[in-house]
Amino acid sequence: MKKLLLLPLILITLCSFAQNKNLKSGPVFPNPFQFTEVDTIQANKDHIFINAYEWMAKTFIYADDRIQMHEKEFGKLVGIGSFEVPITEGEDDNMVVVRKEYVRYIMSIDVENGKYKCTLSDFASNTYGNLDQSEVFGPNGGGRKQEWAYIKQSAMSQSAEIFKSLETAIGEKD
Repeated sequence: MKKLLLLPLILITLCSFAQNKNLKSGPVFPNPFQFTEVDTIQANKDHIFINAYEWMAKTFIYADDRIQMHEKEFGKLVGIGSFEVPITEGEDDNMVVVRKEYVRYIMSIDVENGKYKCTLSDFASNTYGNLDQSEVFGPNGGGRKQEWAYIKQSAMSQSAEIFKSLETAIGEKD
């Protein structure tokens, strides 16, 4: 009877060790791969909308093409932004930029009296396409898998900078 009870205990232990091995496979990214920030401000809807719209016009290159929607009445702004990620090769002191990866995203800003919500979504790179995919490469993806993870990590960092810049611009007085 003791042997019969010992067998399931051993199997459960082995299964839990096998699952822990997968946790070390790389960074964990949100799924879906998008970022949202909601912020409150002591200002009315018009003030927030105008400052957000002005920020988008100054931030996005070729703003006429990039700002897809600006409906003041509904408090909605939508634009297409992009940033570049330098891909490097080499060791510490001898790093060389071998190419630039361009990442496109969609920014949506919803404005109400006293608050706004900004969402960055639909990230896509020129090499890997949609970054929303949980995994592009198999478990042995090698350097390309690391590069893909680096691009996603860069998108996360860039998103934090975008939110901070927008928050500063919206908080400015007329």
